[in-house]
Amino acid sequence: MGHFDLVCFGEVLYDVYETREVLAGAPLNTASFASFLGLKTGLISAIGNKKSDEKIEQELTNRNVESFLQRNNYSTGKARIELDENKVPRFSIEEDSAYDHIRKTETLVKLVENTDFFYFGTLCQRNEESRNTLSELLAVTESETVYDVNLRRGISSWESIVKNSLNHTSILKMNVEESVKVKEIAGCRNMKQMFDKTNLGQIFVTLGEKGAYLYQRDENPLFVGAPKVDVVDTTGCGDAFTAALIYGFHERWSGKRILEFAVEFASEVARYEGAFDHEFLVESEMKPVKA
Repeated sequence: MGHFDLVCFGEVLYDVYETREVLAGAPLNTASFASFLGLKTGLISAIGNKKSDEKIEQELTNRNVESFLQRNNYSTGKARIELDENKVPRFSIEEDSAYDHIRKTETLVKLVENTDFFYFGTLCQRNEESRNTLSELLAVTESETVYDVNLRRGISSWESIVKNSLNHTSILKMNVEESVKVKEIAGCRNMKQMFDKTNLGQIFVTLGEKGAYLYQRDENPLFVGAPKVDVVDTTGCGDAFTAALIYGFHERWSGKRILEFAVEFASEVARYEGAFDHEFLVESEMKPVKA
């Protein structure tokens, strides 16, 4: 198994557009982008038992992501995607999918004990089985934990999920709309109170085409504006941002450099259709030079 730079936990699903299906899910996208940037990356999830599901493991191998995918009798997840006039996706996510039933195993315990960063989100915690597994893994890992809030419709208990997740988070990432809800859940009026009430080290808040903020304990906030690009599809941009910030922390960059790179990388992804597009891999010049 060896040591990993990053392990991601959560949903593997298909984004369903009008004319095609794209393998996706925030943890899978984040793992894929992180691997593209050069991190040794693993992915924990669950998929269905159909013959067609076998290609998922092969696709992850093609992306150089080591998969720890359990097979069960539930269907691989699906999310129906509609893009609004600003190319921002709206998701309709199927209930009770394979990734809602991730079981704790000794392999997963060893995996999270041997990684520098451990990523998780909210959607994968909507079902008790996967939520309990994640909780047990968070209890044993000593890695830097990255929580990407990613609120979606259909998560009935998201307030309690978010509140509990904050107690296990080193690095928090959310968009500006989510930040209002998260502060309310935490009983905080501002970011300073968020740091006072939690063990958070860094908070990233994205503002879409406007850029992003980085808040750090006992430091002034940083802001970086996004470059102007011809936006095709913003699906996956948040995941690209998260992968880029994890890469920056892994490389021990300054907060300013991490924020600049994450904003630029996410903006580059918006130029392509789908969350992880083949043309992006071929054309992108965003692979960083090691410092």
